[in-house]
Amino acid sequence: MESFPWTEARIGVVADTHIPRRARALPEPVLRGLAGCDLILHAGDIQVPEVLAELERLAPVRAVAGNVDPPDVAEQLGYVRILAVGPWRLGLVHGHRDPPASAARRPRNTLERALATCPGVHCVVFGHSHMPLCKPIEGVLAFNPGSPTDRRRNPQPSYGLLWLNAAGIRGEIVYF
Repeated sequence: MESFPWTEARIGVVADTHIPRRARALPEPVLRGLAGCDLILHAGDIQVPEVLAELERLAPVRAVAGNVDPPDVAEQLGYVRILAVGPWRLGLVHGHRDPPASAARRPRNTLERALATCPGVHCVVFGHSHMPLCKPIEGVLAFNPGSPTDRRRNPQPSYGLLWLNAAGIRGEIVYF
């Protein structure tokens, strides 16, 4: 588990960027919105490492692989990460290894699987569905930033922000 000693942090969150399949580059509103973050998390389906390099110019990046990432990316990143930021533990997964479920059940399945893989976390960051979610489930914040390049059934593309401080963890889905 990697640890960051910060007592407060602003963390940018992206997933399912699918570059170059869904877009040629990260959208400018995402880059502007992530500027000034202490850390950026990418919850998989990156496809090309250049995406992570671009995000690294803004802040340190931690990422996991998703189901469409090539084997070399998956081998380098892995599918599960646990990070400690101050007293808070964050689990980072893509979510594609969850059992099939209805759209209503999918976030709970992802959370349950992530908690089995990442016990003791306060927040699980995931992607795969492209469906934004920021919801506490049984005391753990389930956070999916959606996709900035492939909105699917959402009215707008999105990314996310997490604020961690002594009061807790607060998440926000940012639509653009």
